Amino acid sequence: MAQVDKATFITQIDAAAAALTIAMSDTLLTEVAGPLKRPQTPLRKVERLFILDLKTGEYKTDTDYIDAAYEGKFPKKGTSGVNAIAD
Repeated sequence: MAQVDKATFITQIDAAAAALTIAMSDTLLTEVAGPLKRPQTPLRKVERLFILDLKTGEYKTDTDYIDAAYEGKFPKKGTSGVNAIAD
């Protein structure tokens, strides 16, 4: 197994950054959407917006977390097993 080269990694992270910029932007103004300006909002916790399957390497959107955040909740997300590969 080998990691992708640095240029490929940067290109893909650039694409993710562009997508996050759109997701967090105000629909009318050229700035971050008002509710997302607060550092405490759960939607600013970018690593919590995703679920990583360490066995396959696939990232998925954590829609349960996002749904709860849109409902005004502050969902908790544990880190149990983050460094383990599931069977």
